Amino acid sequence: MKFFFAFLFIAIEFAQNPIEKSYLLGRFDPSSDARFIQLSSAYAQGSALNGFLRKETFEAFQKMADDAKKDGVNLFIISATRNFDSQKKIWKNKKDDLIEFKSNK
Repeated sequence: MKFFFAFLFIAIEFAQNPIEKSYLLGRFDPSSDARFIQLSSAYAQGSALNGFLRKETFEAFQKMADDAKKDGVNLFIISATRNFDSQKKIWKNKKDDLIEFKSNK
């Protein structure tokens, strides 16, 4: 029964706040999308530094990280939002590296 109510809640939420097809396909720019915020060194390291995260995701992480810090645990975001083009670039670089590796054998 819990699953039914969870599904119903999600269905109502999507009906009230429809998600654009372009967003679902990763065709968006997080730097100009109001749903995202830019990460700083206070909560991010590595490739996530200056990256972007959905606001509600960051707020939940921030609360968790602040609570963890009280217990002596430091949490950092190490990977941020990737749209289709940035993910495609990663895949292409991995493929090119693999081709280069195989040709050097």
